[in-house]
Amino acid sequence: MKKYVIAITLLLLVVMASGCTTTSQNTTKSYDANGVSFDYPNTWQIENTTDSNITTIQLSDPEYNQTNASKGSFAVVIIGPEAVSSDMAEFRKILKDEAGTSGVNSTTKTISIAGVQANATTFTGKDDDGSEAYLQLIDFTKANKSIIIFMAAGGGANIDAAKTNFDVIIKNFKVA
Repeated sequence: MKKYVIAITLLLLVVMASGCTTTSQNTTKSYDANGVSFDYPNTWQIENTTDSNITTIQLSDPEYNQTNASKGSFAVVIIGPEAVSSDMAEFRKILKDEAGTSGVNSTTKTISIAGVQANATTFTGKDDDGSEAYLQLIDFTKANKSIIIFMAAGGGANIDAAKTNFDVIIKNFKVA
């Protein structure tokens, strides 16, 4: 009887250990086109359009898609010629002025992305429904390209989860 208990215990240990060694699913996918590459959450939908010399990459989480854009998070990456960057300082100023008049908090700092320094302006406040809202605008120039990354979450979405997903894009962003 003791032999059976030991054998069953060993068998259970082997089965449990083998279950713990299975490989986990990837939690990200990779985008690599139009002179940029980055990782993004594997559950997000992605669309890519090019008009003249501007490429727009739109990413959105399932909640955003299922609620017809009323709740959730999304990101937009815009790639254009280097000349576009001269307009960004004025655009940032307009956004900050509008945010200030509507009671939205904004901060601007410099971050490192794709091996260069970028402007990152973050807006926090309430959306039209009174839910927490988060927006971040990042802009920089590299390899004769102006890159603008706009990320937003609101409508009652989990802001901390959205920020974690946004970090995946930012930390892995590269420009060829």
